[in-house]
Amino acid sequence: MDLQTIIICTAIASMTLCFTMGMAWQSHKASNYIFHWMCAGACFLVSNLTAFVCIKFDVQGLLHPGIANVLYMAGHAFITSGIALYIYGKAPPYLATGVALFTLLLHLSPDFRGSVDARFIILTPVVVMLSGASITMLWHTAMRKKGRFLWPLLITITIFALQMLIRTVALLTSHDALAFTGNDIFQIAGSLAVITFISMLAVTLNYVINGEHQQMLKKLSDTDFLTGWLNRKALEPCALSCRETAQRTGHTFGIIIFDVDHFKAINDKWGHHAGDVALQQITSRAKDIVRDEDNCFRIGGEEFLIILTRCNAEQLHRVSERLRQTVASRPVMMNDKPMNITISIGSALSRHDDSGWQALFDRADKALYQSKAEGRNTVSISEPEHTAEVWQ
Repeated sequence: MDLQTIIICTAIASMTLCFTMGMAWQSHKASNYIFHWMCAGACFLVSNLTAFVCIKFDVQGLLHPGIANVLYMAGHAFITSGIALYIYGKAPPYLATGVALFTLLLHLSPDFRGSVDARFIILTPVVVMLSGASITMLWHTAMRKKGRFLWPLLITITIFALQMLIRTVALLTSHDALAFTGNDIFQIAGSLAVITFISMLAVTLNYVINGEHQQMLKKLSDTDFLTGWLNRKALEPCALSCRETAQRTGHTFGIIIFDVDHFKAINDKWGHHAGDVALQQITSRAKDIVRDEDNCFRIGGEEFLIILTRCNAEQLHRVSERLRQTVASRPVMMNDKPMNITISIGSALSRHDDSGWQALFDRADKALYQSKAEGRNTVSISEPEHTAEVWQ
């Protein structure tokens, strides 16, 4: 396989990456990480087109291999910065620009431009470091969030980085110097690896984008638009997961159900918009009380549920009472006028002999009705004997 054929194949793979990311970006303009990946494809493409023209017309000097390598290195930097944007929402500022300038400065030296060995030995570690940063970010995210959409991309970048390390070691232990137009197995293998890598990037990055879109749609379908809490549809899977974890670890978890007292009267007196504002402020305050790992749901018009993961009876009592006091002590402001609002709460702690999570829900629901029967603005805790202890 001659050099021009390899460059053409790499250019085609780069064009596929650029166009694929470009079309994805048109559909997701707010996702800046896709723009970075499109820029990576564009850099790879222009790099190969520059190399092809220079070889075809025997152009030497800074343009080739200088500019071609500058764009190639910038492409790798854009891949890494795009991954950082995807995971953290921010990327190292001017990463691609910095890598490109570093590569350009190296190529200002005639000795560097004229030595394939020097270019390979100096630039390869930079690519490996960029790949290593991408691998680290993807690994931590995939393990922490169980992001199955990230694994193909992680594997692709890892294999590419490993082959570069192997080829670098092979070069350092070899006594043969590389020639730019050489056709030995060392360079052919490297060229084929680049073609495969860029081709797989087009596939795996698109897989990540589609996965992110699916997760976003699922989140929208599971989220109450008014409060931002999860809806009833999302309750059962979450409750089942908490119960399975409790059975496996031996820990208990709790359910708090609360209802806004006299909510119909609030709507009748203040209007439905005021009712919406009240629900938003109440749920915002409730969210500040619970932990990040706890789950909050809107299960009815003015009825809400909180799952406290890994809690005991004392913690359940404390959070329930704190929730009641927080709502009762802070009026909801509507047009600079205070609306005094209270909630009734029913809580229950999981038991090892529960037939299912629904049994826990039923106990908390009965405790809620007892709070209402006791005059509202009350916390009732379901006890093991299925009675409820009333706290005011």
